[in-house]
Amino acid sequence: MEIGLFMMPNHPLHRDYAEGHYHNLDTLAFADAHGFAEAWIGEHFTCKREPLPAPDLLISQALLKTEKIRLGAGAFLLPYHVPAELAHRVSWLDRISRVASWSEIGAGGLPSDFGLFGVDGRHG
Repeated sequence: MEIGLFMMPNHPLHRDYAEGHYHNLDTLAFADAHGFAEAWIGEHFTCKREPLPAPDLLISQALLKTEKIRLGAGAFLLPYHVPAELAHRVSWLDRISRVASWSEIGAGGLPSDFGLFGVDGRHG
């Protein structure tokens, strides 16, 4: 059996964004060192408890701190990206990864993210 990790990631409200980012990196390095097979990183833009507007940036930094764990974005929220630009970023991330990298796409679900990007989240 392989064990995986899904990170939203959820942080205490008092945690600084940069501190949270480095905590996320440490968590991924810990998971790799302890035999986790994969880790998925979620994307949110406006949630103070789950601040991660660019999972690919976190993954690219984690590649320098991990050896075996497979890393993926779960998911890039497509309504908030230009599809061609996102496809290039995901392709580049896959190219620089030493191990398999995955990316998923989703629609999002936070009303505050919908508002930031002017997306009508009531109709899918």
